Amino acid sequence: MGKRHFRAGILGAAAVTLLILAAVLWSDMDSKSVGGNGLFCWDKEVLNDRAQRDTLWHAMEQYDLHELYQYIPADLPPKSLSSFFAEAEEHRIKVYLLTGDPAWARDGTGEALVDAVRQAASVRRQTGGDALKGVMMDVEPHLLPEWEKDSGKLMDSYVSAMKAARKQAEEDDLFLYACIPYYYDSEGLTFYLNALMEQGCHGIVVMNYYRENETKHLRYEWQQAKRLNKPIVNVYELQAPGIHDLSEINTYHESGMAGIEKSFQNIQKSLPYDNLAFAVHDYKALLEVEDIE
Repeated sequence: MGKRHFRAGILGAAAVTLLILAAVLWSDMDSKSVGGNGLFCWDKEVLNDRAQRDTLWHAMEQYDLHELYQYIPADLPPKSLSSFFAEAEEHRIKVYLLTGDPAWARDGTGEALVDAVRQAASVRRQTGGDALKGVMMDVEPHLLPEWEKDSGKLMDSYVSAMKAARKQAEEDDLFLYACIPYYYDSEGLTFYLNALMEQGCHGIVVMNYYRENETKHLRYEWQQAKRLNKPIVNVYELQAPGIHDLSEINTYHESGMAGIEKSFQNIQKSLPYDNLAFAVHDYKALLEVEDIE
């Protein structure tokens, strides 16, 4: 064999090895164990106020919550967040940038979603810590006015956008959650749900806002998560009825964390899976319902 062919063979083998390593890496990312139960926080004041952060860490510790889905304004200088992330790391809290807008689902290129992933990567890089693990992408195309007329078209562009976001997340070594309602599979959108779970995220987060029917509503997503060996998170609502059109059946505002913990125990018995966790929406409601100061 000539030197040129020998070198080409080595380079080809090296390229194959790198591809295999990349596939293994992102297979591991897909199959990562959940980092514990989570909390949604849209309150940006906790980012720069030490007293409010102390309350946040205390509330999470009290209820054994280890993942924080935190909203971070895109125009907030990342370096100003160093204390927040240092404290999160100290408290062993895994942080995910919480972001999303229904309008983002209209653009199949995923430009806005990709920008959000890049924001998370920039924050992690400039804060210099290891607490920021990924992105909680809360797009919710079902909230758009055209949903009733053509949900399939919206889901098609939404899933395409999520695929682009996942690709960017993998380039930036970030984990990508997709936050969805519980009813896509019951509204004839199973094809898009499967594509989303297979190719558009590393973990699925289900807003399962219907008391006492959580197990039934979660079963399909749970089956797919197990098949794909991906994390799945069941989200409970704590906000009061009347907020965002919530009715009493949609929220645990009255029974609080005790009701949520009881419900999740029942889910775990019916849908056993090591990569199943729960999350609470949201932080301000948790403070109100449990009278945390």
